Order: sequence, then C-alpha cells, then structure tokens
Amino acid sequence: MVTLKEVAAAADVSTVTASSVLSGVNRVRVAATTAERIRRVAKSMNYVPLAAARGLRTGKTRIIAFVVSGMSHHHWDDAWHEALKGVSDLMWEREERLMLVMPRNSDHELEIIRQMAFGRQVDGFILQEGGGVNRERLEILNQSGRPFVMMGGLPRDDINCVVFDMEAFAGTAIGEVGEDCGSVLLIMPKNGRNHIYNSFQAKFKEWAEARDCVCTTWDGAFIPESSWLAEKQREGGGKRLAVLLLRSLLPEMIQALDDAGIPTGNGSRIVFVTNGEEVLMPPPGLTVLQFDNYTLGRRSAQLLMQLVDADDSTATHKSIVIPATPET
Repeated sequence: MVTLKEVAAAADVSTVTASSVLSGVNRVRVAATTAERIRRVAKSMNYVPLAAARGLRTGKTRIIAFVVSGMSHHHWDDAWHEALKGVSDLMWEREERLMLVMPRNSDHELEIIRQMAFGRQVDGFILQEGGGVNRERLEILNQSGRPFVMMGGLPRDDINCVVFDMEAFAGTAIGEVGEDCGSVLLIMPKNGRNHIYNSFQAKFKEWAEARDCVCTTWDGAFIPESSWLAEKQREGGGKRLAVLLLRSLLPEMIQALDDAGIPTGNGSRIVFVTNGEEVLMPPPGLTVLQFDNYTLGRRSAQLLMQLVDADDSTATHKSIVIPATPET
C-alpha cells in the first residue's frame, strides 16, 4: 500500500503539503501548479486517502445515504434512477461517497436509519418522498442531529426539502393541450401520491372553468371505457378531447380512444407525463412531458452538503421549489 510519505517524496514536497492537497483540509497554502503535481503523482501511484483516518481528523465520514422508502418500493422506477444519478454525480464531483439504502419495509427502514444516524455512520440523508411523511422517521433524524433532505413531494416549512413546482408544470401541460379542446380528462396515478398533484389539478380546473371546458378527473383503477370517452367528447361540443396521462397507461389509453372512434391527432390529444419511460412508437398527437428528476436529485444533494459543511442541522429550513421539466 502506497503511503502519504511516499507520495510526498515522489512529488518533492513535504508530507504536510501533500496531506493538505489530498485531504482537502487547507492546512497550508499550496500553489496551483504544485497541487496539480501532487494529485498527478498520487493518481499515478494509485494513492487514495484512508477513509477511516480522514474521518478521525475531520469528524465526518464523507458518506451520505440515499434512502428509498420501504413504504414505496413499487415506486422505484426510472424517476428515482435519474434522481439517484443526479445525487451520485454531485457526490463524485466532491470526491465523497453515496450509500444506497433499500429497506425491506417501513420497520426495517426505521431501524436502519436509527443505527446509521445515532452511530454517525453517514454525514446525512436524502429521503425519497414515499407517498407521505413518516413521523417516526423524522423524529429519529431530528433527535440524532444528522442533517437530512426530503426529495420530492410537497413544499414544507418544517424540514429541508427539494420539490417540483407542480402549478407551473400544469401551465406547461395546458400549453401543450391547446385552446381548441372542449374536454380535458386527467388520468391520475394510483400509487398513493395523488396529493402531489393537487395544485396541478386545481390549476387545470381553473383554466377549464374560465374557458367553459369540461374537465374531468379519472381516479379509477383502469382506463375508462370507450363509451365514457365518447360521451366526454360529445360534452365538449365536438371539439378535440385532451387526455393527460399522469401514470403509465399509454398503450391502453390509445386503444380505448380507438375503440371509442376518437383518433389520436386531430381527433384527440394525449399529453403523457412520464418519470423517464421512453416512448418507442409515439402515436400522432402525443406530447411527452418528462420530469427533470436528475436535477431534483442533484439539487437535493447540494442542499444536503450545504448543511453538512455548515455542521448545523437546526438552521432555518429551506424548501426549494424547482421547475418540473428541464429548462431549455
């Protein structure tokens, strides 16, 4: 195993100088060219600082935990893959590490968090919003003093969180629906997270009422029958029917419209809201709105690391609201 002393000798600097550069602890001022030479030599010798030793010096593990809620494993899809990638990239840039935690159930999740938090095994937590806030989980984290950030869900003033601007997202979807529709059908997700779409629905209904447009929310377990869809188009005065799919039932919806004699394209319009699902053969009239989960994860990691660096988990809580779709 290569030692710090050997790296310093190879770079022709003192051990203190090499340690200052490679540990990230600025003990002494080092010229940029010298620092670059030290890093280059260390890399060529495959030198990596021992995490345990560095933790003893800094009081930090340089590890954060990304917790996929044990209450919502069935939500683990492309959305959280992208969010995890955003967190991972930020941590890699900081030369720190990420631990993925996927508990079996809610009880297992609470025990893992308790051990990791009170045992100071990680510097902080990013928690996936899993259809509701687990009070016991928050109590454990607050008692431990470990900083944490809730990723997704609704804005809150009692915890640090990063969430999507769902009202602005509704405005984006309205723009895609267009002014020439007579009926709007919102197909809601059946995953216990409908509360996240409350402001989205409210914005759409307000827009529809102002235009005397029929706006209906479908909360059924399956896609509505073709006869019901045809009736909704008739209620719209024969104008185009707009369908917003807020869950992954695109093939079924297309088939239901076809069965109702309402062709996609001029006859109807589908706005498919997806967490990352790729549409291989898009039908005519399809608009895909994809959540920017990568940025959600990255911003969550940035906020958490601010808390970790400040060594203060009791500061004024931040509720950061970001655009739901990638900015162009």
